[in-house]
Amino acid sequence: MKTKKNISLYITIIIIAIIWLIPLYVIFLTPFKTSGELFSNILGLPKSFSFANLTRVWEEIDVLHYMKNSVIITFVSIVITVLLSSLAAFAISRSKWKITKATYFLFVLGLMIPTQVGMVPLFLTVKSLNLYNNYFGLILSYIAMSTPISIFIFVGFFSSLPNSILEAAYIDGCKEMQIYSKIVMPLSKAAVSTTVIYNSVLIWNDFTYPLLFTRGDSIKPLPLAIYSMKGEYMSDYPAVFAGIVIATIPILVIYIILQKQFIQGMTAGAVKG
Repeated sequence: MKTKKNISLYITIIIIAIIWLIPLYVIFLTPFKTSGELFSNILGLPKSFSFANLTRVWEEIDVLHYMKNSVIITFVSIVITVLLSSLAAFAISRSKWKITKATYFLFVLGLMIPTQVGMVPLFLTVKSLNLYNNYFGLILSYIAMSTPISIFIFVGFFSSLPNSILEAAYIDGCKEMQIYSKIVMPLSKAAVSTTVIYNSVLIWNDFTYPLLFTRGDSIKPLPLAIYSMKGEYMSDYPAVFAGIVIATIPILVIYIILQKQFIQGMTAGAVKG
């Protein structure tokens, strides 16, 4: 009976894996096809693996310029989000005041509100602050979007740290900021990596905020530039997919570098002590 259950489990896992892998297969194979090959057999292999689509996209839409914009927006947003969220989470996890729990609830409440609900007031706020078509307008919007989940991750991890370590630091005369910077954050690589990867994927791939808060090409990020390749009546899908592959590579590199800490961070705070 147990063997049958194991076989059913393995079959289910294989089916789910195939469902997930087919879109990835199509995405990473399409740039090496022609439009004719794509539409004649979307799952088929290309007759010859050519880098022509990748080269053409790189040259035609000035990938380096748009990638630079994406890097600036993502990097600054992530750095500020990690700093502010970890400080807030440290205060929440260490404080015993009742108002602290209410504050934490307000932060977590941000996870329950769909992003689309706040688009109109956020757009009006950005316009009133003269931050439209400005790096800071996008960066501040992303910080606001990323803070709730980041605080949630950090509070869960900080709450799992042994109190004996922090109490020993107090006895040695460390102040709160010294404990935060010299003890808590060096022990929080898993939580930091989880926050960085999770928010980087959202910010790097985001399409809606750049569409709302930018115009022209000066600060346009890469996803919006790729969308501009789509024609009104006809689209060169191999070229579009080539742009998607190029845009995916930086996030894949970040994940490969931080994957060990990311996996640890996914379970951080599950067991207190």
